Amino acid sequence: MAGLNRMQRNEAKAQLKGADECIVITNADLDALDIREHKELTRKAERLNWYLELAIAASLGAAVALGFVVVHGMLTTEWTW
Repeated sequence: MAGLNRMQRNEAKAQLKGADECIVITNADLDALDIREHKELTRKAERLNWYLELAIAASLGAAVALGFVVVHGMLTTEWTW
């Protein structure tokens, strides 16, 4: 099973045993927790990827702009700006 290993499952069960009311925790409940963790990690990874894509786009844009400046400098003999 993906997610929590046996030790983590036993710790979760032990924490729930101290509750005032009787709560039965099943593997399906723990799998639901795993799904929530997976969704949160996926959301964080998507956000990181978005920022990295922005950084790549900015770098490419800067490189293209610098290329135009260099080409302009090579084609003109006088400073025109």
